[in-house]
Amino acid sequence: MSKKQQIMTGSNNFKKVISESDVFVDKSLFIKEIIDSGDEAILITRPRRWGKSLNLDMLKTFFAVESVNNEAVDGFVA
Repeated sequence: MSKKQQIMTGSNNFKKVISESDVFVDKSLFIKEIIDSGDEAILITRPRRWGKSLNLDMLKTFFAVESVNNEAVDGFVA
């Protein structure tokens, strides 16, 4: 009998989801879409629990500057 795969729900912490969940839907093309759009502001309208906060945390993680010990550097201004 195979082990059931764990699907994490209700979390908006991207690093936690990719490290602790057995299943993750890759939405990295969302990052490309945001970068390529060139828009000054983007309105994301989706029903509740549709992954809006998780997508924003994925963007934050993607753009975060990390120190030598892999911790995000707070207050970094490019």
